[in-house]
Amino acid sequence: MSKKTLGKNLLDPTGITSSSYLLLTKTPSEKLLKDQTYTITLKGTKPATQTFRCFVQYETNGSTVNLFDMKPVEGLVDEWQLTFKATRSATDITGRLYVYQVPNTSLGQCKVEWIKLEKGDTRTPNISEYKYCGEGLKDSNNPNDYSWDITPEYAEKGLNNTVSLTEPQSVEGLKNFEDGLQIAGEEVATVAESTGWLALTLVDGFEVAENNPPQYKITYQANGDNEIEFRGEFQLTGGTKFTKDTSYYPFGRANQATNIPNELKPDRTAFGYGATSTGVGGRLAVTTTPTFVFIPGDSDGTYCSISPLRYTQTKK
Repeated sequence: MSKKTLGKNLLDPTGITSSSYLLLTKTPSEKLLKDQTYTITLKGTKPATQTFRCFVQYETNGSTVNLFDMKPVEGLVDEWQLTFKATRSATDITGRLYVYQVPNTSLGQCKVEWIKLEKGDTRTPNISEYKYCGEGLKDSNNPNDYSWDITPEYAEKGLNNTVSLTEPQSVEGLKNFEDGLQIAGEEVATVAESTGWLALTLVDGFEVAENNPPQYKITYQANGDNEIEFRGEFQLTGGTKFTKDTSYYPFGRANQATNIPNELKPDRTAFGYGATSTGVGGRLAVTTTPTFVFIPGDSDGTYCSISPLRYTQTKK
């Protein structure tokens, strides 16, 4: 399914960590052939003063040929490549490849994770096979039942070649396509989308605790409901202890500029329990204003976790 077949690695890919001038000596699994083009790829790190340089040998007692310095692979971190054409065929050996760090006057620690030698002038990934992710409406071992290039206009083969994924319509075998995909009256599971974790800004007088900044996430369910989740920890500036049964508003009050987004407004006041540094904890609440409130259960806690708080906004 790839436009380019993976090139066979002719070397043992095992790398090394070393400060030596000569880093690697590798013997190809196939004999090097005259006029054949080869590409070397290496993943590794080195001091900024150093360069990976390759040499090739065609006979046991023959001289080594300088292939010169490896160049960075565009778009990839710590990967280097070099392409060369064999000037003659290997004789009593399949050939030998040497990797040095140069210059030898400023040697430093180099780490080679892997090395690959393949035929041709195109570098291919150092993997055993390409992997693809398909998306389909049913569990199937037939590749034609999946979309391998997802576009809004894609219609699954075997379902109906005229199905539109952008316009509501009826399809034989499906029900209530406009309100959520169903088969035989049963809702088909879909992958819920979410906002990912987004930051909440604390107001003056509060600060992040335990290097765990307050955040929220909205997950949009297939039935139209929204799942609201919170995580993170806060404390009073400087770690001042909370006062028992006092209301704290770490993200602002309703009559101020609250930092709780309006999209987090619950159907009714949502409550939760927040653990504190003493283990006693306290009550968490998000009102319909919306306002976030914390009421500690003792006067010794110095920080509070909002991670347990979650609630559902029902579809209107």
